[in-house]
Amino acid sequence: EVCNGKDDDCDGVTDGATAADCKMFFNDADGDTYGVTADQKCQCGPIGTYTATVGGDCNDAASAIHPGVAETCNGIDDDCDGITDPANTADCSPYYKDGDGDGYGSYQGGNKCLCAAIPGYVATGGDCDDTNAAVHPNATEICNGIDDNCDNAVDPLNTTGCTAYHIDADGDTFGQTFSQCACAASGLYTALNGDDCDDTNAKINPNAVEICDGQDNNCNGATDEGVQSTYFADADGDGYGVGSGNAQCKPTTAFSALLNGDCDDNNKAVHPFATEICNGVDDNCNGQTDDGMPTMTRMAMAILP
Repeated sequence: EVCNGKDDDCDGVTDGATAADCKMFFNDADGDTYGVTADQKCQCGPIGTYTATVGGDCNDAASAIHPGVAETCNGIDDDCDGITDPANTADCSPYYKDGDGDGYGSYQGGNKCLCAAIPGYVATGGDCDDTNAAVHPNATEICNGIDDNCDNAVDPLNTTGCTAYHIDADGDTFGQTFSQCACAASGLYTALNGDDCDDTNAKINPNAVEICDGQDNNCNGATDEGVQSTYFADADGDGYGVGSGNAQCKPTTAFSALLNGDCDDNNKAVHPFATEICNGVDDNCNGQTDDGMPTMTRMAMAILP
């Protein structure tokens, strides 16, 4: 019997399964041209659902599943190779090797295109140090000399744990109120104290000694406090003044005497410690006139023309 449309062996069957040149046809129930390998018949041509000349279909109820089809991420062995959703599937996604187990992978190599995560691989990359679990894109930047959050900046301003450094233009270790929070001093931002009231003068700062110069040397808001002297009004210029006096650093025209107690500030010869003479005047300002003079002297003075 051969495939020729005749009943060559007169058995009542034309081109039957016994034909010498018959071909194997696989049952292809889903019509995808791939049949079930275990269900085949030798025929001279397609009959019924036995139409596929190629076997290997692993799901003959779904025409989208058969050998040669593009594998997609769907939890199905689309191409019937015995592997479900393998690496490099058409619609796979990049997964990054996570060597330190921090949930972030490295862009530096060892990555795979997968349908889902597998041990050691994660969907998020960007880890700049895959040997340190504390370093990754979502880490908190701290002052440690490391780029903790992988933004290509090491210890930038306002890093957690930073210190307020003030501008110190005069180099006296005391700075202006304005500051920046940094992990280390840099440029003019070197002072830890921001209470300098004159950052152009290194001799003026909160640690300076107040001197009598008309300036607030120690930046406490007061000028020449505790170092001024009391000067009194001295109209006659004898070095002794009158009144309550005025606190100042040096003598002025109005207040020039350091000593008080002048009882006649219009007479230069009259002042405390002046020599008392017989003249009817309290020369030494002790409240007595011509005190301490001998009686005869006083009498003689009294009769003098």
